[in-house]
Amino acid sequence: MKEVSIVGPDLAKRVFQVHAAGADGGVVLRRNLSRGQVLAFFAEVPRCIVAMEACATAHYWAHEIGKIGHEVRLLPPAYVKPFVKRQKNDAADAEAIVEAATRPSMRFVVPKTEPQQACSMLFRTLDLFVRQRTQFINALRAHLAEHGIIAPQGIANLASLAEIIEDHGSGLALIVVETARLYLDQIDALSSRIASLEKALRSEAKRSQSTARLTMPGMGPITAMAVTAFKRREAGSRPNIEDGTTRHPPASYHRRDDRHSMGMPESPIRELVAGKNAGAQTSHARCNRPRQ
Repeated sequence: MKEVSIVGPDLAKRVFQVHAAGADGGVVLRRNLSRGQVLAFFAEVPRCIVAMEACATAHYWAHEIGKIGHEVRLLPPAYVKPFVKRQKNDAADAEAIVEAATRPSMRFVVPKTEPQQACSMLFRTLDLFVRQRTQFINALRAHLAEHGIIAPQGIANLASLAEIIEDHGSGLALIVVETARLYLDQIDALSSRIASLEKALRSEAKRSQSTARLTMPGMGPITAMAVTAFKRREAGSRPNIEDGTTRHPPASYHRRDDRHSMGMPESPIRELVAGKNAGAQTSHARCNRPRQ
C-alpha cells in the first residue's frame, strides 16, 4: 500500500469499484468494496489523493474520507467521460477517474459543507412542495372546467374557486364537490408546509454570516442563502507543489457541451434567440424558400 499515490473509487449504492495507481501512473490494485468496507479500506491506505466524480453522494464521501486524512478531489463527470475506454463498466470508470485527476490542467469541484447541503435540501423541498401545489391547483381547474366552471390561473384566485365549489347553486354533483374538497385540503396542507419552510429559511438566513455578507438592495436574505447553497465553485487546476502556482486549463474546457452535461444553466437570451432561429428555419422549410 505504500506505493499508492492516488485512489479513484467509482461511487455506487452498494458495491464500489476502486482503482489505485502509483506515482508513475501504474496500476497498484483494483478491488470491489461493499459499502461497509469503504471507510475501513481508506483507513488502511496511507495518506494519498482520493479522486471521485462530483455526482450523487460524492460530497458525503468527501467529508468522511477527508476526516481520515486523505486529500479529496471531486471532478465534474463531463471531464472524466473522455478518459473512459471501451467496454464501459465500473472498473473502467474508476480508472478514468484516476487518469483524469492526474492531468495537470484538470479542474476540481470544491466539496459542499454540511450546512450547504442542509440548506440545499431545504430549498429543494420547498421547490418540490410549490410545484406539487401548482399541480393540484391546475388539476382542480381542469376538472372543474369539464363541468362548466372556468377559473383564472394563480393561487390568488383559489378562494373564489372554493366559494363556487361550496355554492349550492353551482349545479355541481355531490361527488364532484367532495372530490374538489380533497384537492382543496391538499392545497391547504401544502401551503402550510411551504409557509413553515419559508419561515425556517428566514431564520437560517439570519444566522448565516455568508448570507449577511451577500445581502444587499435587490437581494434579500433568502436569495442570498440560495446563492450560497447552490453556488458551483471549482477549486481551479491542480496546484504545482514546487512553486505554489496554479495551472489553468485551456479555453477548450469551457465548452457549451460541458456546461449542459454538468447541469449548469444556459443563457436565457441564447435560448430565446435559438428558439426564434429554429422557428425561422421551420418557416423557410415549409415554404421551400431559399434563405436570404
